[in-house]
Amino acid sequence: MPGVRADFPPLFAPMVVKKNGALEKFDNQKLYNSIVFSMRKPARNALETQKFVDEMEQESAGLDANISTAELGRRVLEWLRQNDKMGYLRYASVHEELNSPEDFARLLARLKTPRPKDKP
Repeated sequence: MPGVRADFPPLFAPMVVKKNGALEKFDNQKLYNSIVFSMRKPARNALETQKFVDEMEQESAGLDANISTAELGRRVLEWLRQNDKMGYLRYASVHEELNSPEDFARLLARLKTPRPKDKP
């Protein structure tokens, strides 16, 4: 079942720093749901998405410090850019708080620009 994990005892659960500075336990299901919500065809990628979310949780648990929502969002966007371009646009529009057509135009331009690892 996606999002259901028992690998981390509550004492060692990774913590996420919210924008307002508050700490929150890493919520595997919450991250999974936010990604699936943004994806065009989530059923096609459900297992890949859960694997990515599980890896994010494990990496976060191994950090010496808490992980910020900004860093989680950046990593999700990198993954979506490779796996679901429309999901990338949807997720970025919320994560980056886009408010105008110009914001979307900049986002589209960024999506069209190949990243070093995207180049053939």
